[in-house]
Amino acid sequence: MAVQPQQDISGILLQAAEIVEKEVDKRLEELKEVDDLSALRAQRLAKLKKQQEMRQKWLAAGHGKLNEITDEKEFFAQTKECERGLVHFHRPSSEFSDILGTHLRKIAELHIECKFVQINAEKAPFLTERLNIKIIPTLLIIEKGQTAGKIEGLDGFGGVRMNTYKIEKALHKIKLLDDVKTSDPDNKEEDDYDDDEEF
Repeated sequence: MAVQPQQDISGILLQAAEIVEKEVDKRLEELKEVDDLSALRAQRLAKLKKQQEMRQKWLAAGHGKLNEITDEKEFFAQTKECERGLVHFHRPSSEFSDILGTHLRKIAELHIECKFVQINAEKAPFLTERLNIKIIPTLLIIEKGQTAGKIEGLDGFGGVRMNTYKIEKALHKIKLLDDVKTSDPDNKEEDDYDDDEEF
């Protein structure tokens, strides 16, 4: 009968060992999660650091404002290294050019990922001829230093009822801007503004 108490002790020890093993496994899993979180945190920090470096690079290159280009030579200097850019061809005597310029200034301050410049079409006859600029205002889209398209007039932004939100939304739709940061002052789409209109 002395064998039975030893079996009971063995069983108890086995149960205790299983409990301890489960606790160790649980703790190891928690540590693994902490390691996963640390790795995730490190990746996030690296991404934020890269974004900040890009932000500084863009600001140093003149992003964050609507810059006036005075001649055709400057046009090429400003756009050749540009990943994403917008060139506003305007005429000082055009009321709509001035209104569009005001909206573009606001958008440029919000979206440093895109370079915004404007040039007086009257002072750039070679460019206006070469790029076939016939309507003022015209926005020339720049992608990776190359012209990628243009938006002529104001129809793509709601015509004379354009606002900053509509312009920003249209530029976001063609992937010139990362997101839309303004809000619609009407809190609804205008009936005659076609959201699916191609540029």
